Amino acid sequence: MEYPVFAPPIELAEKQPREWSKAEAEAYFKWFLANFDSRVNGVLDFLKLNDQDPPNILLFNAQEKLEELLLNEQFVTSLPAGRKLTNKGYAVAADLGLLVARLLLEHGQGKVAWNILKKPKTDQSYNLPILIGFGEIHFDPIAWSIGDASWLAQGNKKHGAWVKGFEFLMGKI
Repeated sequence: MEYPVFAPPIELAEKQPREWSKAEAEAYFKWFLANFDSRVNGVLDFLKLNDQDPPNILLFNAQEKLEELLLNEQFVTSLPAGRKLTNKGYAVAADLGLLVARLLLEHGQGKVAWNILKKPKTDQSYNLPILIGFGEIHFDPIAWSIGDASWLAQGNKKHGAWVKGFEFLMGKI
């Protein structure tokens, strides 16, 4: 079960995003957008999901498949402090976040767009791609999805998390 890790260009991976210059943040953004569709298509193929399904069914099925993967040591490792996503686990989780982003862009009536978060500098998504168009909030699909997948990897339940996240954000448009 091979799955490609989520690996930005090495010169950007060597620093934390909050330490990037404006040019580095823009370079990452350009790389991110260039890889966006292939990452989403890759996770759809890997999990054998039908992107013609309505979003709630597609995301429900995606979470079910993710939960199955989280039983596999290629995607989760057991540590003394608990179960943790591996690099492949992080990649699948990130790509499921990108799937949610694609659905928001497709169903967002032209009001949802990518941007680079420039403030506050204390935000975990500073210098990273975010979606805007939800009123006062922004959405980092990668951080959000990895957070929920990490919660599931520890054996917790979060029924319909990806569906609920999508529906919540659609309600903010």
